[in-house]
Amino acid sequence: MIIIHENLPKEAESTAEVIKQVYGLDSKIVNEDLGNQFAPITEFNGYDASYLWDLQQSFQGKALLVLTPRDIYAGTISKNDDWILGYNTGYLSVVSTARIKRKDSQPSDNLEVPLDLYLKRLNVMGIHEIGHGAVKGEHFKQA
Repeated sequence: MIIIHENLPKEAESTAEVIKQVYGLDSKIVNEDLGNQFAPITEFNGYDASYLWDLQQSFQGKALLVLTPRDIYAGTISKNDDWILGYNTGYLSVVSTARIKRKDSQPSDNLEVPLDLYLKRLNVMGIHEIGHGAVKGEHFKQA
């Protein structure tokens, strides 16, 4: 597992420990500016996360977890409905810290909840997204 983070060393270390506990995988941690990988959505003050294909190609066949402080979106129709905490596509999992730093789901650069709660949220999201790739599990769907 390779964890690529954008200046989130504490978060990357914490997530690597949980990945080791849950999946038994060691992680290589890399700090990298991914500004060229995320396309800005200026009207949302956020980023389109779908452009990480180049990054995935650079690490062909390796499991990647990207931790970013950017507020990411899966679409550009609605600022209130298109934001996402994370996603997985094949070997690539992405988790944003932007909306897990407050009691509500509004984006923030400042940590407004206890550090342990923030890290727990991040770790759960990381394990969740990696799980999609590892066990090919889908979200619950109504029958």
